[in-house]
Amino acid sequence: EGGSGLAEKLNQENYALIRQKNQLQREVDSLNTEILLKNQVIEENTMNAHIQMQNMESDMEQIKHNYDRKELILQNLERKLNYYEMYITKQASHYGRSDREADYILKKFQHEKFSGGIESTELYRMQQQEESKLSNVVQENIELKKQNKDLNSLVTDLLHVRDIHKGIVDKGQSMIKANGLLRTQLVAKDNMIRELIEKVNHQKQ
Repeated sequence: EGGSGLAEKLNQENYALIRQKNQLQREVDSLNTEILLKNQVIEENTMNAHIQMQNMESDMEQIKHNYDRKELILQNLERKLNYYEMYITKQASHYGRSDREADYILKKFQHEKFSGGIESTELYRMQQQEESKLSNVVQENIELKKQNKDLNSLVTDLLHVRDIHKGIVDKGQSMIKANGLLRTQLVAKDNMIRELIEKVNHQKQ
């Protein structure tokens, strides 16, 4: 009777251990499924972020190229404007104007619009065109610098997101490691249960 009571007690303990094992196994499976889904999301987000960064790097290279090109155009325009100023000064001097008169004509040429005279000449029209181009280039230059600043800010944000994703991946790896430890514990418990069952069966015999 004592052996039968011990066997019954061990069997009850075995059933409890088996239920615990099954519960733990369900938790492990649930965790593995959750980790798998999270890793898929992380991989997709990381890939999208990588593609965005590649696109932004390409855009920034294009902006830099445009910026350098506009700087060159701006320098050329400034040289042309300097040439026109020299031309006006030379023309004023050629017609016997004093330095003061030449300076007055030059300033008038640069800042004023008046009927007749210079306004009707091809030189004045060219001056107006160049000044308009110069204004457009300066405006575009300002806009490009703003875009460059915005892109740099966006890159910083994306790098921050990438760091967050890395933290999530590291956490996922830690969970996987913890699951491995849990599996080891389950195997140990399973072996213990098997040994108990063998002992009970041996005692019954």
